[in-house]
Amino acid sequence: MYTDVARAVATRIEAPLTPGEAARLASAREVDPASYDSYLRGRFHTYRLTPEDLDAAEQYFQLALRQDSLNALGHAGLSMVWISRLQMGFAAPEEATSQSRAEALRALALDSLLLEGHYNLALISIQSDWDWAIAEAEFHRALDINPGFPDAHAFYSHLLNILGRPTEARRQMDQALAIDPLNPLFLALDAADLVFERRWEDADAQARRALEMTPGHPVALNALWLANDALHRFDAAAEAAARYLEASGQPEAAAIVAQAFPESGYPAAMHQAADALASRASGQYVVPTDVATLYLVAGDLAHAMDWLERGYATHDPNMPYLLLPQYAPLRSQPRFRALLERMRRPVQRAGLRGDAGGVPLSAGVAASLSGTVARALAG
Repeated sequence: MYTDVARAVATRIEAPLTPGEAARLASAREVDPASYDSYLRGRFHTYRLTPEDLDAAEQYFQLALRQDSLNALGHAGLSMVWISRLQMGFAAPEEATSQSRAEALRALALDSLLLEGHYNLALISIQSDWDWAIAEAEFHRALDINPGFPDAHAFYSHLLNILGRPTEARRQMDQALAIDPLNPLFLALDAADLVFERRWEDADAQARRALEMTPGHPVALNALWLANDALHRFDAAAEAAARYLEASGQPEAAAIVAQAFPESGYPAAMHQAADALASRASGQYVVPTDVATLYLVAGDLAHAMDWLERGYATHDPNMPYLLLPQYAPLRSQPRFRALLERMRRPVQRAGLRGDAGGVPLSAGVAASLSGTVARALAG
């Protein structure tokens, strides 16, 4: 049914089909309408990225498979749930990687031309395998099948920023937003891209647009935090940090920021939250890059570096983002540059020279560096 409609629409509007689209239409099987509806409902919840929404999405995708056990989209949806849980720190890397990969492969076993399956493999290659070449190849394969799939354009932009190719990244994100301009996930991902581009005010505005649609969207809250930290708007940065920590399942750290900021100021509040997460890590999974970022904006560069190395050891899915401007204070350090080399990241763009002009230092980092300079002059 759906393939016939797609062919009829393409014929009616005289839209040329790419070879990938033509092959997809020729091979696609019919999907039970109720199962497809359940899949769409699950996909809606997946975009919101909160723990509750991802649980709801999983239930809808399971329902889609009960309604039609051969619906490959159901497995692709389950793969995306686990990819999202991994990225947001709601599940430990070992479990989430195993589940997301297994579901993506089940989807492709049912339909080798399922673009969502190849798109999921691209995300797994970024988050779990740190294999940039495979990730880029899978994005290309998904977009060959359907160039109008906005999700692939949006996340491909992040891979390109990870690889230090910001001009190409901007083109991909603009394509995603041209196709689906009101998707809160794409707005949040764009806010993160704008942080990469050091367009702080634009990042703030785009994150707020996403939050108008999904008030607890963790990606948008993270971008809002980093943009306001860079702008030295510490009231807004502390509020966004607390909301981000709450949305990512760390309410104790969120409460510490909310209480400590009015009493002790921004760097102290960030440091206290980092200490709390660090102590909690002995008994349960904590996202190392979250702890590193808190220490970093607090001005504790040594502990930030320790937690980035822990992120490498535990395969934190956010480790590919080491070219984000927040890491600029670390980029002249041999430990950081060695970490970039181990991650096969573009070390040539990691020097402070390329970042210094556009990255205002957080209050904690500025205080830390000022103290270092003062000690050097005194001694």
